[in-house]
Amino acid sequence: MSIDKKLISKYIKNLSKELNDENQLEYHLSQHLRMNGLYWTAISTELVDSTQKEDIVDWIKTCYYPEQGSFGPFPQHDPHILSTLSAIQLLIIFKEFDFLKEVLSKIFGYISSLQLPNGAFKGDLFSEEVDTRFSYNSLHILYYITKIVPDAYEQKQIDDVVSKGLKYLKTCYNYDGGFGLRPGCESHGAQVWTSFASFAIWGKIDEYFNLQELENLKWWLLERQNPDGGLNGRPCKLSDCCYSWWCLASLKTLNYSKHFDTECINLLDLQKLKAFIIGCQDNVNGGISDRSGNVVDIFHTCFGLSGMSLIEEVLNEEDFKKIDPRFCMFTDTIENLNK
Repeated sequence: MSIDKKLISKYIKNLSKELNDENQLEYHLSQHLRMNGLYWTAISTELVDSTQKEDIVDWIKTCYYPEQGSFGPFPQHDPHILSTLSAIQLLIIFKEFDFLKEVLSKIFGYISSLQLPNGAFKGDLFSEEVDTRFSYNSLHILYYITKIVPDAYEQKQIDDVVSKGLKYLKTCYNYDGGFGLRPGCESHGAQVWTSFASFAIWGKIDEYFNLQELENLKWWLLERQNPDGGLNGRPCKLSDCCYSWWCLASLKTLNYSKHFDTECINLLDLQKLKAFIIGCQDNVNGGISDRSGNVVDIFHTCFGLSGMSLIEEVLNEEDFKKIDPRFCMFTDTIENLNK
């Protein structure tokens, strides 16, 4: 029992046609997250062993703002940190390193301008909205700077921004072990990953968290499994396939701490979770939905497949490429950046 990869490929092919047709309403309604959607598509495509569509690189360049080194989600849309990280991830996936070096050599000023005095990050230059997603994206991009253009900036400049960013994220940690959108907000599975993975990216988990705090986080995550095998994002909520990534990746990220030497995700019923994800695949359209019987979308397809990758790695089945739980990028891709 597993995901039907051919059906996923069929779904992605049909979706690509629809989103490239200006006569389709979806073409217009999805512009604000098109760059993110292309990243979700690229991850999904490689997980089901399909051929990547490399001609999108030229399209990505039309969303570039060279004076800032940032990207909008669609041509002539304002730049945002969410679309900027997705664009950079796509350029890494497609190995466009010459252009990527140009981007990363300019982007530090943009990221610095998004950071507030308390260490939080806003998403763009036009609003004051803060969100741990924006912090994660900014800190994630800074990591790529140190690996791809290490001489572009002084390390102290980057360290100062990272330190302020991580100190702020620690204030989003709650007494129940989870993380909220902002300090004092309710713990949420996706906010847990965006917050905690930031510490793992920079190798700072044990500097900011003691064993009891990490145990609290572990148990908050383990309690997300419902009787149907799926994971939810908050207590008393229905299971949702995307938390197969957010919560599983967070559990796996705990193993970057010195305090955990066995796989934390083994404490879940992985076979039952795997069956839940498989049940979310539409056996006609091919994509994956939040839960069985609902309409499929590329977001849940991406994170359902990514969750399957983490599960099968632990179960030694490995029908999917390995994914690094800190980045939601392929493990070999991240390893190659470190060479």
